[in-house]
Amino acid sequence: MPHRTRFRAFAIHLGVSLLIFTGCVLLLRGLWFPEPHFTANGGWQGLQLVALVDVVLGPLITLVIFNPEKPRRELFVDMSLIASLQIAALVWGLSTVYSQRPLALTFWEDRFYSVSAEHFPANDIPISQLRQYGETFPVLIHVRPPRTGEEQRRFIEKTLGQNIPANLMPELYQPLAENFARIRVHSLPIEPIARQNPEVGEQLQAFLKKTQGRASDYFYLPLETGFQDMLMIFDHEGRLQGYLTGVDLSRIMSEKS
Repeated sequence: MPHRTRFRAFAIHLGVSLLIFTGCVLLLRGLWFPEPHFTANGGWQGLQLVALVDVVLGPLITLVIFNPEKPRRELFVDMSLIASLQIAALVWGLSTVYSQRPLALTFWEDRFYSVSAEHFPANDIPISQLRQYGETFPVLIHVRPPRTGEEQRRFIEKTLGQNIPANLMPELYQPLAENFARIRVHSLPIEPIARQNPEVGEQLQAFLKKTQGRASDYFYLPLETGFQDMLMIFDHEGRLQGYLTGVDLSRIMSEKS
């Protein structure tokens, strides 16, 4: 009988943990990491520790220490400690992942770079300032090269002296749409990429079938992220239409050069 009660407590704990964890995943994928950024920008990677503690270790600890024959007060203390551990892990994990959410895709030189939330406060860039570049995150930004001698001096001082990359210099930010003519010249030829990478080819065909377009109707610009490189698909007006994932960007760019 105690064993049956213990397994019932384990099952209840596991069910509640799975329900909470599923809600966290839906929150991340729906608000903080819109597709395909959940995988590409570390959303899932950041949740792995939370999953380990909340979905695996928590219920297992309950299975080991739950004993209905213990005094009620002692049993309450045991379960409270387990719950506290899970809540602490959940709060820590979600706050860490929240700081990794992509807020901007910044184009510099020949590609886009994904910039997470943690980089903006760390470099004294208020997140509210990004709202001028789009209504939803991540916003699309063009980073122009420095023009004047003073801008060149500050640029060198920041990049070399302070190790601040160009895509974290708000004084160089410009709206993407107004500069798309400069950006689209860096579009990559999609046909050879699709031939060499069947996964990309399948995604491309699915995209073209959905949009009823041709490959030549779009521009394909590289996006470098922390976990998975992609190609961003733009129409001729500079509007983002989709992504192609699973791209070996280092190989593609080396072949291009």
